[in-house]
Amino acid sequence: AKPAPKALHKPEDAYNLVMPLIDDPNREHFVVIVLDVRNRPRGIARVGTGAVDHCLVDPREVFAPAIRLSGTAVLLVHNHPSGDPTPSIEDIELTQRLAHAGDLISMPILDHLIIGTGPHVNEARKFVSLAEVGHMRAGRIQTEGDTKDDATLAKKSLNQHRRHEAGGHTKTRKKTTRIISSKSR
Repeated sequence: AKPAPKALHKPEDAYNLVMPLIDDPNREHFVVIVLDVRNRPRGIARVGTGAVDHCLVDPREVFAPAIRLSGTAVLLVHNHPSGDPTPSIEDIELTQRLAHAGDLISMPILDHLIIGTGPHVNEARKFVSLAEVGHMRAGRIQTEGDTKDDATLAKKSLNQHRRHEAGGHTKTRKKTTRIISSKSR
C-alpha cells in the first residue's frame, strides 16, 4: 500500500510541494493543490501558464481538479517572475472572486501563496501567504502551533467545513475571469 501524503500544516509546506512544478521561473504559473479533509494533498494541477507579468486564470479550471479528485478544499499558488512576492491588487481581487466561487460549490480556498521566482528572488522572503497577511475571508493552512496532532487537525477542518455548509458565506460578487498582473507590483 502506498503511504498517505503528509498533511500541509503551514504555508512553507505548500511552497516546498509546488516549487518543483515551476519549471520556467521567468513566466507566471498558477497551481492548485487539492486537499482532503485532513489537509493532505490529493493532487496538484497547473491550471495556467502565462507571460512574464500575467497569467490567465479561468475559475472553471481552478476548481475542476478539486471536483474530479473529490477534494474538500484547495490551496492556490502562483509565482511572480519579478522575484517580489508582494500581492498586487489584481491578485487580491482574483483571490476574493475565486473564494466566492469556491463558496458556491462548497470548496473553500484555504490560502493563496505568491512565490517570488526569477533572477531577483529575495531568499529571506520567498513567498507571501494571503491568509497570513489578512487577505483571505475564510480558512487557512493550519500552523504547527494550532494543532497537537492530525486528529485535532482533522476535527478542526471538518468543523470548518460544517460551518461552511451551514451557510457561512452568502455575499454575491460578479463572476469574471481575471488576469493576474504584476504591472502594479
